[in-house]
Amino acid sequence: MQRSVQTPYHKIFNRRTLPPLFFVMTLLITCIGFYYLTNFHYLIIERPGVVVRSRAATNSEGLSTIPEGSKVSQLAHSNNWIKVRYDGSLEGWIPEWLLKDTHLQSDNAITAEFTKQTPVYQEADDKADPITTIPSQSYIPINYEGQGWSQITYEGEPVFVKTEDITIRSTPDVETKLSQEKEKKLSEEAHQKQVEELSNIAIMRKDNEFLYEEASIDSAVVYATEYQQEFTIIDSVSNDEGIDFYLVEDLYGVRGYINQLAISEPVYSIDHRSEPINRNLANATIVLDPGHGGEDPGTISLDQKHYEKNYVLPTAMTLKNTLEALGAKVIMIRSEDVFVDLAERVAISNESKADLFISIHFDSSYDTSFRGITTYYYHPDDDKFAYALNSGLAELDHPNQGVQFGNYQVIRENNLPSLLLELGYITNQEDLSLMQTSEYQQELADGIANGLVNYFDQINLVQ
Repeated sequence: MQRSVQTPYHKIFNRRTLPPLFFVMTLLITCIGFYYLTNFHYLIIERPGVVVRSRAATNSEGLSTIPEGSKVSQLAHSNNWIKVRYDGSLEGWIPEWLLKDTHLQSDNAITAEFTKQTPVYQEADDKADPITTIPSQSYIPINYEGQGWSQITYEGEPVFVKTEDITIRSTPDVETKLSQEKEKKLSEEAHQKQVEELSNIAIMRKDNEFLYEEASIDSAVVYATEYQQEFTIIDSVSNDEGIDFYLVEDLYGVRGYINQLAISEPVYSIDHRSEPINRNLANATIVLDPGHGGEDPGTISLDQKHYEKNYVLPTAMTLKNTLEALGAKVIMIRSEDVFVDLAERVAISNESKADLFISIHFDSSYDTSFRGITTYYYHPDDDKFAYALNSGLAELDHPNQGVQFGNYQVIRENNLPSLLLELGYITNQEDLSLMQTSEYQQELADGIANGLVNYFDQINLVQ
């Protein structure tokens, strides 16, 4: 009988030992696969301008530029740098902070933004004492970044700052930002200088006015003033009748008082826009300001039964519908019987960045025979707007007092081309009867709309 020969391998690999060995080998292969899956996963490069470098530093050799959309293997991670394998065999480093910030054009031409007071070091070692600190809101170009440190040049010396303590910005973007901030600062300084130069200047804007010895129209007269005469404002005074005067000095040193309602102050025109942004009515945005409202009734009829506020609102709403039918957008200062402060009306208009501002009113007078329509403007550049709009109102079969200067807050402090319209006298029985009718309100709306068409035609002719 032939006996089988036993070898040393038979003692290791037999029916009893093979299953456990097979299990161990399977487990080992699974662990190795899991290790590679968890430590060498793929990364999609989702931006252009990524360079694979030989070391984890921006001043190291660039091995290759990775096209946007490429897939690379991630091999390791260290201090915001990723070691990758690209194109099957090329291994190198790319900065993680570059991948996260799409505003950065590349890992070169970068600048450190200091958002707080930040320590800097002689070497890339935070165990040493800082040599100085850099103030917040500073921008300093980065020489290179690597291993969690950025080298910059400060006061002529190379120093190091922790990358985590700064924000890395694109140098061209920083230069643009700083240039814009410089221009803004220069513009603000020029604006402030202009304000200071004009803050105490007053210009006479009415004929048949006077320089008074006292702050009263009943005072003795120093002399009759001239239209467009310039004065220096010394002080502001309100008399017992509630009339505001300026103590002024003319170009020859003569002092006296002038009625504030008769003058304009150039300082208010510094930020005033002379023309609408849009060049046709169909695309324009117009702010409509129905005067008074709520606790402020405005002018009152002789029998004390009729308030201005009750007629300006329906007139303004009729105008709103008429302008919107022509394609314009309308912003209403108020659409119901509520009080709106004058300063708030101006703020709404200025913040709207609209094209034009029109304030709707009805006038009053001690002389009950006074009636008709008046168009008021404040800023010298608004005269074209005033005459063009009034041309539409002048076509109506109603008395027209023409265009006049008016020192009213809602147009004085308004940055838009601005007018205030007095569309009749509530103290005149004929005007009062008219303003209560929807027919007259529509007539006024049509006249204003025609005046606006005339205005846009004029400004387009001079383009």
